[in-house]
Amino acid sequence: MPLDPQFRVVLDTFEAKGLIPLIRGDAVTTRAHYRRLALSRRGADYVPEQVASAADQHSPGGVPVRVYEPLQPRGSTLIYLHGGGWVLGDVETPAWSTRRTPPSRRSSPA
Repeated sequence: MPLDPQFRVVLDTFEAKGLIPLIRGDAVTTRAHYRRLALSRRGADYVPEQVASAADQHSPGGVPVRVYEPLQPRGSTLIYLHGGGWVLGDVETPAWSTRRTPPSRRSSPA
């Protein structure tokens, strides 16, 4: 099956910027590379979605969590679990998407 031409553009862009290979030696080095890649997707003009507050806390089991309170309370909660596989990613890498949860979801990202 041939590679989708649109994804070929993505891979070519990654390669031109020195972002490939995505896996870099050990887990610590790969995690740092992934973080740079994730944060770079935001672009130079990135402005975080406005929220009433963002607080770093811990779950009862000790897992770090970030709780966002929306500007307009919506009466429910959305829990976003990133797919980092407990190896890649951290609370910052998906922050752009958790802040941008559409208002139609009618919830508060947590």
